[in-house]
Parts: sequence; C-alpha cells; structure tokens
Amino acid sequence: MHRVRLELETLTATFVHADTDEARWRAAPFRGLARWWFRAIVGAAYDPSEVYRREAEVFGTAESPSPVTFRVFPVSGGSPVDVDVNPGGQRSGRRKAFPAGSKLRLDIQTNSRSTDASRFVADAHAAMWVGLQLGGVGQRARRGGGSLRVTSCQPNSSLGLPTSTDARQFADELTSGLALARQQLRAERIRT
Repeated sequence: MHRVRLELETLTATFVHADTDEARWRAAPFRGLARWWFRAIVGAAYDPSEVYRREAEVFGTAESPSPVTFRVFPVSGGSPVDVDVNPGGQRSGRRKAFPAGSKLRLDIQTNSRSTDASRFVADAHAAMWVGLQLGGVGQRARRGGGSLRVTSCQPNSSLGLPTSTDARQFADELTSGLALARQQLRAERIRT
C-alpha cells in the first residue's frame, strides 16, 4: 500500500455538509479540492485531452474507478458549532461548522499493486498541497472558510510543512512549493 498521511488543523470555520445541515468530515470535499487544483496545474501545461487523460489516471472516471482513495478521520475539537454565516447582512443565518483549531487526519492512499501506484498517490498529494495553500475546503471557501494547515506529513515530503514567520518567507515557500508541485505533476512545460 502506498500512502501519504496528513495531520491537519482548521484555521477558519469549516463548513462541510452532506445533504443535511449537520457538519461532518467527509472525503469528498478534499478529493474535489485536489482534483480541481490538479486540473489547474496540469491544464496550464497541456492541452485538454492530455489533462483529461492524466486526471482519469489519478482520479478515475465514470467508467473506471480511481486507484487513489481519500479517507478523513476526526482527531480532536470535532464538535460542530453554530456560526453566523452573514453577520449584519440582510439574510443572516446560522450554520453548523467545525471551529478553528479542529484537528483531523487525511490519508491519501492506494491499494493498487501497479508500478504507477506510488506516482498516483504523489500526484494527488501534490495537488492537495497546492489546494491547502491556495484554497479552502467545503462551503464558503471563497469567503475564507475552510482554511487548513498541515501540521504533520508522513512520510516526510519535499512538499513539507510551512515554516514561514513573515510574508516574504511565505512567498518564497509558496513559490518553491508550487515549482515542486509542477515538477511532481510533470507540468513544467508551457503549452504553445
């Protein structure tokens, strides 16, 4: 089995819901985040047919399942709280969300014995790293909700934990991390 295990902590309220208003950790928002950023990175370097082929290799299609699975496990601070989603707005309302400081574990793994299995997990991890740096998980992510940080990564990866203490260091870490993610996803060339 090939696996990357990430320990995560929420930085902002995280709205992850299924069909109900109850917040609960699920793999789907994480898988969607990784898939979206995979398309963004690979799409900048290849034509659409190649992007589709590569995405299908890692994330599957309606006809063929993905060799990569995402599994989410709450660790601590897992009780959802009521959050006012539009304070002072015309349509004020409350929704359940996991508060800042909630901890969870995300496993990206495959049981495939294919020679490419470790590459597929590494590709999904690279896309997830970018997604966690530049995006958010769940509803209201575009409004700052669902921001997470990686507190541990097993096995250790060159796409490691943020260590910056100021804006310049963060910019440097982000730049080098994006270059590593493009390299991992073999998306360094620019299409013409």
